[in-house]
Amino acid sequence: MNTEILNIPVTVYKVQLKLKKDCTFPFYHGMHIYSLCCSLFDKHPLGLDVLLYPAESGFINYHQNDLYNFGLTIIGSSPVSITDLKGSLAGILEKAENGNISSFYSLNDISEVDVINTVPGNLSGEIELRFLAPLRHSRRKKEKGKSFFDPSFFDPEYFLERLYYRVQDLAAYFNIKLPNKNTPHIPACNLLHKNLMWVDVPSQNETIGGVIGSVKFNS
Repeated sequence: MNTEILNIPVTVYKVQLKLKKDCTFPFYHGMHIYSLCCSLFDKHPLGLDVLLYPAESGFINYHQNDLYNFGLTIIGSSPVSITDLKGSLAGILEKAENGNISSFYSLNDISEVDVINTVPGNLSGEIELRFLAPLRHSRRKKEKGKSFFDPSFFDPEYFLERLYYRVQDLAAYFNIKLPNKNTPHIPACNLLHKNLMWVDVPSQNETIGGVIGSVKFNS
């Protein structure tokens, strides 16, 4: 097995903004952070090498001088320096037009987070997942009115299968050759615990929903 993909560098930043004024955001405002980061990296969509962790996307009420935090992960051997990130992000926030959500913030700090890069030898045993931002995951077999994972339905085998294909996409992105395998071997899983709630996330022209909460299963 080619283990090169396990050695791709991962750099994680904690980004801390400060509110310029009192405001009320919509629930799950991670989409606004995504838009901000698209401006920061000058590309849309961001791509497989940039991941966001909108840790505060369930909070809505903020006051002047409150801090707003989110995580930014860059995968690959060419992370952006903190100095460059600070300069670029501060410039975007300063130039944001009134009414744009970016105009509500100023930059407080960006710091690098230590990452312990440990990869388990296998995924056997219990696995617990927590979805803090809504997961919008299509079912393998869609039914009328039931197209996505929801509070009553979570398919762990299909979830792991999609993770496998994401790894394949990530390998291709970094020109890493993996063994050709059309169908991954996913062990049978038993769902041990499911505590999910469906939420609707409003956007400009439509409402996009997903599940938050936790699930535990074994394989």
